Amino acid sequence: MLRGWLTCALLLAATRALPCSCAPDRTVQTHVAEAEVVFRGITLSRDDYHAAAGSSELETGYLVRFRVLQVWKGRPSREFVVVSGPGNCRFPHETGEAYLVFAARWPKAGQHFWTNRCAGTRPATAEEAQGILGPPKPAAPDPDR
Repeated sequence: MLRGWLTCALLLAATRALPCSCAPDRTVQTHVAEAEVVFRGITLSRDDYHAAAGSSELETGYLVRFRVLQVWKGRPSREFVVVSGPGNCRFPHETGEAYLVFAARWPKAGQHFWTNRCAGTRPATAEEAQGILGPPKPAAPDPDR
């Protein structure tokens, strides 16, 4: 009996420690095609996110708020919120750092867009982002001006 409990505990611990597993040959073109929005932005904040009360480890991540600097696809607002996850696939967005973000809607994230390590999101300067994707779309007018 004790042996069974120990086995279950070890399996659960191992599951939580598993690294994120991504398809090996995904291209930037694939990431762009699958994303609804592609932008480069500065992380303004990062908070823990749980899809619902009692969420499993696979339904947790970070709620990340960005100041959008450049846009290649979609129409993200100047401040845009993305869920990074789930679980071990969440990207460790650091406040104040710039990232190239590929995001799409995820049903478990409610109205939020989501991204993760497998979606193509990465740290990037403006020059690096343009080297990967070409020039960004012209900026949309600021509705507050």
